[in-house]
Amino acid sequence: MEVSPLSNDELNEILFRVQDVRVAVVGDFCLDAYWNIDLGKSEPSLETGKPTRTVSHQAYSLGGAGNVVHNMVTIGCGEVCALGVVGDDPWGRELIRLLGQRGVDTLDLLVQSDNWSTLVYAKPCVKDDEQERIDFGRHNQLSQDTATALIDRVGARLDSVDIVVVNQQVREGIHDPAFRKGLLNLVRENAEKTFIVDSRHYSESYLGSWLKVNDVEAGRLCTGGHGAADAVHGEDAITSAATLYDRGDCPVFVTRGGRGLVVCDENGTCEIPGVQAKGEVDTVGAGDSMLAGIALALAAKADATAAAQFGNLVAAVTVQKIRQTGTATPSEIRKIDSC
Repeated sequence: MEVSPLSNDELNEILFRVQDVRVAVVGDFCLDAYWNIDLGKSEPSLETGKPTRTVSHQAYSLGGAGNVVHNMVTIGCGEVCALGVVGDDPWGRELIRLLGQRGVDTLDLLVQSDNWSTLVYAKPCVKDDEQERIDFGRHNQLSQDTATALIDRVGARLDSVDIVVVNQQVREGIHDPAFRKGLLNLVRENAEKTFIVDSRHYSESYLGSWLKVNDVEAGRLCTGGHGAADAVHGEDAITSAATLYDRGDCPVFVTRGGRGLVVCDENGTCEIPGVQAKGEVDTVGAGDSMLAGIALALAAKADATAAAQFGNLVAAVTVQKIRQTGTATPSEIRKIDSC
């Protein structure tokens, strides 16, 4: 199906409406920690005799569902609430602080003290060379009480938001079997509410929701999988989108990196071409940017095709921000649309 590009008026209408949109983001909220190591300040430890690794400066940024939220705020979303779980630790407090700085409602970020650490990706760097990453939270176990409480919090938010965005980042996050079952029940019981899911591992658990999935994962869900991403042909992505739409009876967005995405809804299937990037690109966080753009446009009453085009523009801005998890402002989105 042929798709006309968004007109300036259509783009401006979405950006205007986004200011009044209310979104709930349910997911794996993570913290990215950057530690710059100065080997010139190293000295032997008195206790072990081993050389120390001295941090010259440090920085922390939002990852996972936190990056989705950050993108939404930067685009201009009127109201965002975060629903997830953090640990009773300094990382959790820093994550909540960063969200609060951006005006995000964090009342439903629950703290689980036992068997839970805030999800952190610590990245020591020597000059521009990233060292072995240190991960926190890979042994998390969501308690039944926490799962139940979080599902209850999501249910309580439904009447006050325009869309629910579901992020699943890691297997050790909130999406254990009990939580997935409870969330799917909410989806089924609230058919009038749009839930859009972006899941690395459990997309099949949320059929009946709107899905945003990459072409490799879509192929795996439909046919047992593909190899590298560049092996997924456009025809395969189209077929996967149609198959997943038929299974869940809800719109599907199959992303294809720099080649754009495929959308399938009740009107059929269409391809949205990628936006040509100039120079070096950095794709870290591009999927989060795409999800944020699609979800905000849907909440702003755009149809699935227009939402896909808007998400495509947002992602095209962020991939051109090198060595950072980029976000896109309204002016940057307008600028790249005019290129």
